[in-house]
Amino acid sequence: GDVIFDLTSVGKIDPAGAAEWRQLMAVIRGATDRIFLVGCPPVFIERLTQEEDLGGKAQVISFAMPYSCTRCQTTASQVVDVEQHFDVLKFATPPELKCLDCGGATACVASDALLAHLATLPKPAPDAQIRKFIKAVQERKPEKPKTVDVAAAQARSQNLMIAVVGLAAVVVIAVT
Repeated sequence: GDVIFDLTSVGKIDPAGAAEWRQLMAVIRGATDRIFLVGCPPVFIERLTQEEDLGGKAQVISFAMPYSCTRCQTTASQVVDVEQHFDVLKFATPPELKCLDCGGATACVASDALLAHLATLPKPAPDAQIRKFIKAVQERKPEKPKTVDVAAAQARSQNLMIAVVGLAAVVVIAVT
């Protein structure tokens, strides 16, 4: 079947992590039809998008790239859809995007290493079902964890124990 990795939360990639990634790609290559990578951070694009890194089956659907707004002076990462912007990416050129805050023009402030790797990205071929699934998962709100405050539970348990001991003492005094 298909495997989708959301790499949005990857912060850094050290050599050991890169080796583990390559090993993972080698292991799952035979058991999967397609592998899709969503939300790749810039460091991932710079270090792990060569053919041997992607295991021959992985396709980068989207990645983050830093842009600076010329109007409001903010700098923020924006998600770039590889299929949508492939015609400019294949020339190692960042797509023109608008500021997410004010809608103004932005300038890409990505590193030269990131820009150089844009041309090596293969054009992804996700079908409508894969795109629909990715969108649904990204829009889903996480459930609030149903945790019990351990300290409160312990305090209630201690209060109950004190009440039971106190009641027992009253019963013993009343009987004597």
